[in-house]
Amino acid sequence: MFRPLISAVSLLALVLLTLAACSEPTPVPVFVARPTPTLTPTPTSTPTVTPTPTLTPTPTLTPTPTLTPTPTPTHTPTFTPTPTATGTATPTVTPTPTATPTPTATPFPTPVAPGAPTVQQNGTDEALVTWNAPSGPQPVTDYDYRYRARILDGEWTEVTNTIVSATQAELDLLTSGTTYDVQVRAVNQGGPGEWSDSGSGQTLFPPTPTPVAGAQLLTFSDPGTETASLQIAIARTILEYGYGYRTLTVAGTETQAIRNLGNGLTNIHMEVRLPAFQSVWDEALGGGNLLPLGDSFAGVVSQSAFLIPQYTANANPGLFRVQGLQESQHQQLFAGPDGGKARLITCVTEWECARINEKQVHGYGLDEYVELVDPRTPEALYNQIVSAFENRENILFYYWWPSALATTLEELGGFEQLREPSFSQGCWDRLTSTVAASEITQACEYPDSTSLIAVRKDVEEFSPDVVELFKQWTLNSAELNELLTYKGRFRFFVLQESEYREAAFTWLRNSDEWKDWVATGVADRVLDGIGR
Repeated sequence: MFRPLISAVSLLALVLLTLAACSEPTPVPVFVARPTPTLTPTPTSTPTVTPTPTLTPTPTLTPTPTLTPTPTPTHTPTFTPTPTATGTATPTVTPTPTATPTPTATPFPTPVAPGAPTVQQNGTDEALVTWNAPSGPQPVTDYDYRYRARILDGEWTEVTNTIVSATQAELDLLTSGTTYDVQVRAVNQGGPGEWSDSGSGQTLFPPTPTPVAGAQLLTFSDPGTETASLQIAIARTILEYGYGYRTLTVAGTETQAIRNLGNGLTNIHMEVRLPAFQSVWDEALGGGNLLPLGDSFAGVVSQSAFLIPQYTANANPGLFRVQGLQESQHQQLFAGPDGGKARLITCVTEWECARINEKQVHGYGLDEYVELVDPRTPEALYNQIVSAFENRENILFYYWWPSALATTLEELGGFEQLREPSFSQGCWDRLTSTVAASEITQACEYPDSTSLIAVRKDVEEFSPDVVELFKQWTLNSAELNELLTYKGRFRFFVLQESEYREAAFTWLRNSDEWKDWVATGVADRVLDGIGR
């Protein structure tokens, strides 16, 4: 790196020598300078090339960033390879061992349900309930039981944790003259079993008060209709407990009931249906001994032999009149399993409506398309209709309303009457006369009927307070439906007198309407007598 510098010095020396030669100075001895043999400096004159020390720069202190420090991992997860079936190690996270669950003990089996208990009368406010122990190996520690008044269809009253293994129990604080449904279940160390089927029984009625001395015997004609039987039960209860009369009932058909009143066998009729039984009523009235007192309930009684469920009517809008039964598709809706004619579930043979229905079928020209089916008993008629509705089956049937069944059918979707020729008195007189069905050339629908209270005139003479009661008597539609609902909770058509009395007692305890019919103090005597 020093070679260019040496060459420059030599060049300067030559220039100086040349300049000296050309000048005219005083001569002096010439001095010839010997050039250095080589331009390359000798080792003595050439400095030893010492490598220039590379100045290592003092490092600038760069502050270590503190805002974004490089985190130092505190733990590097280690994956332990889990050998696979092929020998290839697949890194997996080593699972944390879990505790092995403790096996759950097998639950102790609960008892099976006992059979339906027996409920026995044990007074006006008590009942004795007995049952058999359930079968099975499980020891029973105690029994639970529950009960409710059937006619009110209320909540169950439960008695549990009895710590009693005996198969009987006494129910107390009950209401007199009331049917109770009772169920039982067994309990063991596994807990309670299933409830049994219901057993039922009625508490005793309170004793009838001693009649007032010399009081007239009041005898009621009962035509066997639900509304009449219910009203008779109410009237007899009021007259016995509130007024001190003796009462009884004479049963018969609707025609017989009117005739019994006319000939004096009875002296009160709560439900003479007019104009349905106009001719027989006119006959009885002609004797001059009867006194009409007014309607026994608001509204009318309707009936028809050509009723179908509402769901059938909705599915077959073309079937809206009786002549529609002549069409094959409608006829087959009500045919038996083997086909054939439509089956009409008609009245019980002993009822007058059975003969009228037969005449209507002939008069409407339906003999080739409809056959009449006798249900044999009122209860069978009731049950066939209810069963069909509950199973959503098509059915063509006879019935009337208001009635307990009609109330039940409304809860199951309702029913519809096929359109018939309108009622006329002449047509009706022909249907109710004794002519054979084959002689009927035209027919018409049943008339809507009112229900008349009538008594013999001697009741007005000897028992004017009774006549005054019946002049005030009129059940409104809501109260009548409540009575029919009570009756319907027994789930069958024919009731015993005790069941009609139970419905009457329940209604009198829960209704205020009747209190306006009676004289002052009578309502309290009635309620004190039957139990509030």
